[in-house]
Amino acid sequence: MISSIVASGGGALRDVLVNDVPLILTKEIYATAAMTGGIVYYIVAFFTNVDLATLTSIITVMTIRGIAIKYNLSLPSIKV
Repeated sequence: MISSIVASGGGALRDVLVNDVPLILTKEIYATAAMTGGIVYYIVAFFTNVDLATLTSIITVMTIRGIAIKYNLSLPSIKV
């Protein structure tokens, strides 16, 4: 979970430094997929072993991202 926070923060910092809107603040479904994968990991790891939790988490994130890309799904955006 901490790696998701570090990766998201690093990506946002990179975007700010090159004067782009951070991808995490746009409509892409990637941070949501990462957060869901982290939650799935902790739940599965609590009941089974770490290897199964890792595999399940990877499959969950890839499935969410794959479906979002295939069907052009996005999060609702807020106009400011």
